[in-house]
Amino acid sequence: MPSTRLLVRQTALRILADPAVGFNAHLAAIAASYGIAHPFAINWTLGSQNFFQGYVAPDHIEQTDLLPAGDGVCVAMYTSQSQTNSGDERQKPSTFSGKILLHVDFYFRRSTLNLLRQGAKLPGDDSGDLDSLPDAVEDAFLQTVMAPHAGWAPVSFNGDFSCAREPFAFLGDGWQQRLPFILLTEVHL
Repeated sequence: MPSTRLLVRQTALRILADPAVGFNAHLAAIAASYGIAHPFAINWTLGSQNFFQGYVAPDHIEQTDLLPAGDGVCVAMYTSQSQTNSGDERQKPSTFSGKILLHVDFYFRRSTLNLLRQGAKLPGDDSGDLDSLPDAVEDAFLQTVMAPHAGWAPVSFNGDFSCAREPFAFLGDGWQQRLPFILLTEVHL
């Protein structure tokens, strides 16, 4: 029997990596509606160049060498907190009966930010849309994990999640933004 946290990560990984109805399939299906001509794909296997399991502080993610030198995306998956249920909510007897927070953090890297500028001494720029890609990622992620056929068993996930997009931060040689998802799961073993 896998440990409780490992079970949560394995279950989420199976759902996200499904080639037919996982994250990559959902992102590819909706990319055009967000104006994304070339959607990226996450390699959800261990040893991947754009995915890992581990809790690294957001301001240290650049030192992991997972973010490309130019533009790109990487994903971190980890659990941060487990808490047993109390009283009537706890299934007895059990090794663990409670809640586990699952984090899936998307990191976007851009070598430059193309913002709309005005003024005689500033170069013109016509892009300036930095929200479409995170919007599409959030949409594809939620379509994947909330799907009725997602198959969370033996983990319980009733749709409790949070996502708070962070601003871009300049980290010396490029810009980084984190899109963190936190899912409240339940495990009874």
